[in-house]
Amino acid sequence: MEFIEDKGDFPRRLKLFIIGVIIGSIVMYFSVFKGRNIYKSPQEVVISKLLKYPSQASELASKKIRENNVSTDEIKELLNNGDVKFSESEVHKKPCPVYKIENELDNKKLRTVFFELCDSTSILVDIVYKNK
Repeated sequence: MEFIEDKGDFPRRLKLFIIGVIIGSIVMYFSVFKGRNIYKSPQEVVISKLLKYPSQASELASKKIRENNVSTDEIKELLNNGDVKFSESEVHKKPCPVYKIENELDNKKLRTVFFELCDSTSILVDIVYKNK
């Protein structure tokens, strides 16, 4: 019954185990997650999905794009620099929520876009221009 008599060995092994877990966690953090933003805001999530998914345009949006000669670069720039207005969006609309993205820069003619974001596609619903 020698193994029962040696009670002083367990706390030392537990302390070494905890130190090893901490050192391993630090190494994994810096090797795997370094340079990544693993904590994203809801706005970043919506914008990244809109940029990642293939986009289509509704009839109304297509008409406004043709009439005002809007390029896809202008729409992408608005997505990159604009703000998602969650209070003015239809985030609980079924089956696909509609998000309002607005750019408040005065030097741009394109002011607001509305995107419907589905599982793997996004649909440009409407475009609003700055009042001239």
